[in-house]
Amino acid sequence: DKGREWKVYDYVTRHFIASLMDDVSYVERRATINVGGFDFDLVWHEVTERGFLFALPFRQKNMNLNEREITIRGRPILRGDKVTIRDFATKAQQTKPPDFLQEGELIGLMDEHGIGTDASIPTHIKNVCERNYVVVCGPGEDGQKGEVIRQQHFRKGQQQGPQQQQPKSRHIVPVGFGLAVLGCFE
Repeated sequence: DKGREWKVYDYVTRHFIASLMDDVSYVERRATINVGGFDFDLVWHEVTERGFLFALPFRQKNMNLNEREITIRGRPILRGDKVTIRDFATKAQQTKPPDFLQEGELIGLMDEHGIGTDASIPTHIKNVCERNYVVVCGPGEDGQKGEVIRQQHFRKGQQQGPQQQQPKSRHIVPVGFGLAVLGCFE
């Protein structure tokens, strides 16, 4: 696929060019504003030399730079300046963790990241399960894991009884080291 080849070529050449360029330089500025006895810190950055960011502009996102210039009446904020708080808002939100990974989603992620082949992916999943990096369970409700599925091995030609049938959906729940293993997909 020429699209993928071009992306690799583009990244390698950009990385090489960036390695020949100067470092990124910036000045970090910090203001502590006291409102009713509570201190609020405001941090912003002034980039003085873009350096290798000319070749790798997407790297700036990982640097967590806040380049908004903070001014009062058109001039930079200085120590001792009085500021007027015009408005403030408090917003309360709540998050919940994502649902447990379904087996099909794990296979999709492995395929997307080039891990294994169609023939080896089941073996990789089996190894992860056997090493107890994950627990395989049925679907649950409200973010809770479902009933743990015990791995059963049947001999060729052996019939599964009603109590031995696998559920329609299997979920992969990371435990211990499995969290780190699955974290590499994000």
